[in-house]
Amino acid sequence: MMSLEQLPIRRAILHFINSVSFSNPLPHWHDYRDIKYDLLVSILLERMNLYFKGETTPNNVYNIDIPDVSEKVRKWVVPSVHDQMILETLVMEMAQDISPAEQSPSYSFRYSSDQNQLGYYEDNFSAWERFQIDSFTKAEQAGGYLVVIDLKEAFSNFDRDRLFDFILRRSRNKAAGNLFKLLIQAFEQDGTGLPNINDSTFFVGNAYLSNADKLVAKITDNFIRYMDNYHLFAASEAKAMELIKDVADIFTATEFQINDSKTQIIKLENYFWGVSDIPGGEHTQLHYLSAPIGGKMDAVTLYSYVHLAISSPDSYMTKSFGRLVLGSLRKARMTADENYQDYLNYLLVEKPLDNQRNSLLPSALILLEEYWYQGRAQEWRVLWLLYILFDFRTKAEVKQKLTDLATIDEGDKLISAKLWIKRLYSPMIFRKASDLIHQQNYLEEGRILYGE
Repeated sequence: MMSLEQLPIRRAILHFINSVSFSNPLPHWHDYRDIKYDLLVSILLERMNLYFKGETTPNNVYNIDIPDVSEKVRKWVVPSVHDQMILETLVMEMAQDISPAEQSPSYSFRYSSDQNQLGYYEDNFSAWERFQIDSFTKAEQAGGYLVVIDLKEAFSNFDRDRLFDFILRRSRNKAAGNLFKLLIQAFEQDGTGLPNINDSTFFVGNAYLSNADKLVAKITDNFIRYMDNYHLFAASEAKAMELIKDVADIFTATEFQINDSKTQIIKLENYFWGVSDIPGGEHTQLHYLSAPIGGKMDAVTLYSYVHLAISSPDSYMTKSFGRLVLGSLRKARMTADENYQDYLNYLLVEKPLDNQRNSLLPSALILLEEYWYQGRAQEWRVLWLLYILFDFRTKAEVKQKLTDLATIDEGDKLISAKLWIKRLYSPMIFRKASDLIHQQNYLEEGRILYGE
């Protein structure tokens, strides 16, 4: 037997359910309730040992493309729930070893040794707010200019061999490091870099970007980072342009490349505070910074964001902002507290926040039909809209529209969406979640629960 018995499996399960799972790109088929933790721990431990000995391999993952504001799509990998829990266990075990030093310029996924908290990194929402405030302060101190540098497809461009070497050199638990390597290779066999999965891989990717930090530090020590977005500071536009050129030059011939389309120079008086406070008008800063996913939003903000994504889907029903909304709504539904009830009041009663708030449902149904006919190319947006429409499911026009769409014969293009419509209106075939269900990939789990 492989020596994995001391891994923090139970804690990782709890952290996955209460936090990490909300960073997934797709909503759960059902809530995680009535979990028998002792049994689940033994199942995951046994599965890890079987993987390590080569006696079985992870089930096929479900791949889905998610649109970006650049009109490109990003491939997302969705392993089985059990495999995601195993992945979270391994990352939690290695977290302290692979994390950057305490003086790291990174604000995202900072390691926390606080034994009183369930997770192993600081709250990303709080970190995001500090990142914005410190960016303003540092730009002011530097002379008034902020340089925003985004790395182009950062995780996808990681040199996978170097990534694994980075993990194995730093991890004291070599078994955990090797099993992490095995899982990533199984999840994306013909790929490069680090696949997009959830906060488990985002933590690892953020740690690995410390290698890029070392390169930027050769140019200036006055910079900070949130995920793959760098903020540098300058006293003039000329100096800002020089910084961009220097960073581009030092990244030449490395796995880190600047995304020219998202790199910009911002004068301090034009600085925008980001997702914490969205006023009317264009919200361009959201295109350049990745928001933390799965935090708790107040009802007005959540409703505003849902409306914003539906009214401007090309800009906001995307991998960053769209997942932010999806994750926050999933967490609100799970807690079902006063905040969620207030959200429902805005949503269903159409309590106006301004004169444009009364078109949400008709716009959502129009978009849903438009995306439906585009098949798998817009699968994620179809599922996103279906999840929003869950709260409208008793309305006659919604039920009729979904029934009509579900009868369209599109072959196997939108099996997931048809299953989600059944999810909205039909009871589960399996009343109780079984071990078999959570070992399947996303689509197979839906098939088991709701049939085709």
